[in-house]
Amino acid sequence: MYLKIIKRITILFVIVSVVYLQDVQAQHVYSLNNAKSKLVVKGTSTIHDWHMEVEKMKGTLRADLINNNLENVTESSIFIEATSLKSDQSGLDKRAYDALKTDSYSNIIFKLTEFKKSQNNLFHIRGKLIIAGVTREIKFEVKGEMLNNGDLKFTGNKSLAMSDYNVEPPTLMFGSITTGNKINISFTAIYEN
Repeated sequence: MYLKIIKRITILFVIVSVVYLQDVQAQHVYSLNNAKSKLVVKGTSTIHDWHMEVEKMKGTLRADLINNNLENVTESSIFIEATSLKSDQSGLDKRAYDALKTDSYSNIIFKLTEFKKSQNNLFHIRGKLIIAGVTREIKFEVKGEMLNNGDLKFTGNKSLAMSDYNVEPPTLMFGSITTGNKINISFTAIYEN
């Protein structure tokens, strides 16, 4: 009887140890590859549409993988250097930096608060977006996948109103050209292990 109890306890211990070790091995830390990633902000104006691309961003994420499939992201943050937003018009860039208050707030920051698997490679994301010192919760959907080389790739887009972040839409030519309040952010983020 005593040997049966010890045997059962030993088997239970081995099972718990194996499950625990699998969970530890399944969690990986990734870093955002700035050179392979792309983030574009698009908007409108009274004259023509405009866009700006981010040149400098960094970030990390902690992901759970099961059989080389992305199951969960437990934490993530992205820091975008606000003055690395560039358009093909230096006047627009300067006005955008003024509107974003880059002298006081050098980064645009996203911090993940929730990551839920939806179907196939689609995930529901919730997080805090900080622009010009104003924090708002946002929700959006991303497609996430593991690439053949082991990197993680996320693609998605999100529409925002600049006024939600107390950002005054930039104007040009003494206010005769105005930009719209709505912007669309589209991204491809590549994370390396």
